[in-house]
Amino acid sequence: MIFAAATLVHGQGNVSVGTNIPPMTRGPGIVRPAPAPARSNTEDPALVSALANFNAAAKTKGEGASTWEAISAQASVPAATLRQQRASTKMNPGQLLLANSLTSSSGNAFAKILGLKTNAGSWTQLAKDLRIDPARLAARLNAADASLKRGKTKKS
Repeated sequence: MIFAAATLVHGQGNVSVGTNIPPMTRGPGIVRPAPAPARSNTEDPALVSALANFNAAAKTKGEGASTWEAISAQASVPAATLRQQRASTKMNPGQLLLANSLTSSSGNAFAKILGLKTNAGSWTQLAKDLRIDPARLAARLNAADASLKRGKTKKS
């Protein structure tokens, strides 16, 4: 008795039935999924500038109460929580503001944002992954920087 190998179309590729021949990967009628868009580890220049400016101002203030109040006002996180996060993560003040801003904007937990940041590679890419405009993050950093330099912590 002779058995003929049948080829069935299943999903996006072909499946060979009754043989050890691998599915077709070339030829007419083969549909391949579109390649994933390239992920960039490049930071948005405005975000980099805002982060550097805020960290410089925070360093000038000695990361005192006014620094934590400026972050707290922008990220809506108590200053005591920010100090605990700083101690456990060793993140600089600007990074804490970014992480907490993404936490509040996305609804994810702080720890999850840290894990997502590791996978994304950059704050800009993470913001895009979470569908948050990186310009919003830069604006928060700039507002915190301005309030720190003015000596005020009013939320913008």
